[in-house]
Amino acid sequence: MLPASVVTRAQDPRSTDTTFLLDTIGGFRTPQAASVLTGVAADPAAPEELRLRARYLHEEWFGAKVVGLSVAPVGPYGSGHPLPVFVDVTITNTTPAPIRFEYTSPTELLSVYLTRSQGREMTFLPPRRGVSFFTPPAASPAKRVILAPGQVHTIRLGIANYVDLSAGGDHVVWVSAKLPGQAIAQLTGGSGINPR
Repeated sequence: MLPASVVTRAQDPRSTDTTFLLDTIGGFRTPQAASVLTGVAADPAAPEELRLRARYLHEEWFGAKVVGLSVAPVGPYGSGHPLPVFVDVTITNTTPAPIRFEYTSPTELLSVYLTRSQGREMTFLPPRRGVSFFTPPAASPAKRVILAPGQVHTIRLGIANYVDLSAGGDHVVWVSAKLPGQAIAQLTGGSGINPR
């Protein structure tokens, strides 16, 4: 059980310790830790960066690893990635049974996080105005996918379509997927991008 004072400080968006406490609390992997993270993620009084961090940490520590999930930028890092900075998100069926899903827009299945490094810390950049993730599917999906065991499905995303990007800086893109039956989205490892 987490000490009440730690929980109170972690839930206080004005606390200077909040970022550090959220990063630490998730590692406990208890229902109480999950509740703190989801509470901060949904708190309209918390700054957007803090809400994004809490949602990311909840997916990192509590998301089920249902499928293989990876993200890779299109093109070499050294040459720079032209806007809108395309990345390929690959979903691999690592289960012994077929997986079925459908979508008209990638945002029905996927969520994008973009971070910028500041020394040892990373700051979460907000999504563009009007962008929301894990939206309900449209009435008649354009794409129906059935993945047999071992099969892959790749979705190409233009990151600048979802998050405001500026050239330069150490950016890392992370993607989470929420397929049918998943209560908590599954987070990928991050991949560096070099917007130009």
